[in-house]
Amino acid sequence: MGEPMKIGVGTRIMTFLCRICPLCVPARRWPTSGYARRIRVIQNHCPCCAARVRVQRVQQAASSPARAAAVTGA
Repeated sequence: MGEPMKIGVGTRIMTFLCRICPLCVPARRWPTSGYARRIRVIQNHCPCCAARVRVQRVQQAASSPARAAAVTGA
């Protein structure tokens, strides 16, 4: 199987910033609210949100061998 994807320090820092972001926290807590729907538009362009999604995908892939093959392309 392929080598697992590594997460760099910069990606980890941006993920941390997204986790404490005053805009993102309420949107994740109440995902079906109107506020969350509006914030999703912003999240599509935010590098910190993109880093958080990337880290989540890598962690999910590490927990599931079938997903690991899909994420790494092996």
